[in-house]
Amino acid sequence: MRFSFEGCCVVVGLWCIAGVGTDAIAQGKQLEIDVTFYDFNGTNNIGDKSSGVGLAPDPVNTHPDFEFDMGHCWDAVNQSPTFLGGLGHSILDTGIVQSTLGVDGVPVHSGASNTTNNDAMLFDKWYKPDAAYNVMLSETLVLDQIGSSNVYGIDSNAFFPLDGKGLGNTISLDADGLTPDCGIPFYNGTPIESGHNWHWTMHISTEFMYEGGETFSFRGDDDLWVFIDGELALDLGGLHAATGASEPFVSGSINLDDIIGLAEVGTNHQFDLFYAERYHNDSNFKMETSIPIGEVIPEPGAAALIVTGLLGFVARRRTA
Repeated sequence: MRFSFEGCCVVVGLWCIAGVGTDAIAQGKQLEIDVTFYDFNGTNNIGDKSSGVGLAPDPVNTHPDFEFDMGHCWDAVNQSPTFLGGLGHSILDTGIVQSTLGVDGVPVHSGASNTTNNDAMLFDKWYKPDAAYNVMLSETLVLDQIGSSNVYGIDSNAFFPLDGKGLGNTISLDADGLTPDCGIPFYNGTPIESGHNWHWTMHISTEFMYEGGETFSFRGDDDLWVFIDGELALDLGGLHAATGASEPFVSGSINLDDIIGLAEVGTNHQFDLFYAERYHNDSNFKMETSIPIGEVIPEPGAAALIVTGLLGFVARRRTA
């Protein structure tokens, strides 16, 4: 015997289980995205990571685009602030990269002069494995479903996916208790770990099928670029400082209908996201997307609860 009900039903054996609509099943899912990280030592952190790499300023073990601030550090000898010079903060620094990805699938420096990175040669190290500058790690980024929609997101004001990994956590920038900016990494001669791994880049690269209406948005710090089919779609480069309580960080969004066009529904395309965390003040990351750039999975335990409920329903119907 088969029972029929209004709405969506799920067939288990010969039974049609009512009340399990697609929206109900969808809620609580997550999007798992494969991510490649590159972990760096920052320039003005003498002995930046707890691994002990670069216990003196050493360009072989440190990268000048990471942390070197146009600000003041604490001079422990003279017990006073000292101006270091170097790269400065900006709200938004567009034009750092060319509008098309390089042949190796990563951004190419535009060659234009800007205030938040040094030059094309050093920028070329950001998203490539290089034993002299970084350690590469393969990880997973998890986004939560927003309501019952097809949008998945992450919103964190403490985004530290590499804590305890790679080169290790950054040595404290305020170990002397007096430096609000970059500080020295020793207190009475002892390195102090900050508890976070600050200086790294992230690359997401995947193919997806365009279905129409997909969107992507970001708000946070620091640099972020999105390329669709190798062409620049979102340029949020730069070291992003706070601008006010209502909109503390840079933000931007894209709509694939404007880039690909509805005439191409059902076709496959390439998605590449490049992100950098370069300065120790904040690590904020808010990303929302309906672009299928990962694997959709039920929230831990959700699948088991659904199956258990279905089997229990079947058992009750059969004994009724």
